[in-house]
Amino acid sequence: MVRIIFISDYFKVISPPTEHNVVAMTDDLSMAMSLMGVGMITVFLVLAFVVIVGNLLIKFVNKFVPAAVKPGQQPKNPQNISPAKIAAIKSAIDQLTEGKGEVINIEKA
Repeated sequence: MVRIIFISDYFKVISPPTEHNVVAMTDDLSMAMSLMGVGMITVFLVLAFVVIVGNLLIKFVNKFVPAAVKPGQQPKNPQNISPAKIAAIKSAIDQLTEGKGEVINIEKA
């Protein structure tokens, strides 16, 4: 059996809104808004969770993992580098970083 499909079947005339169409459209918009609200709340909660866990991890690491050299301590000089070379390196780092950098450790390559 052969079925003939006319082009006019694809281009249906849109009828003016009826009460049934308006109610269905209102229900669709209501569902769309509620889904959008649930999605936005979910994204907010996930991002808040990530921020809280990140801050807790930072606090844990800062509390329980010791620093290599505490601020204010002078690093040891096990390679017996001359004080003049150390002063030159510190001066170069200070000038390069405009006073924001600090020499913590010097190792020979």
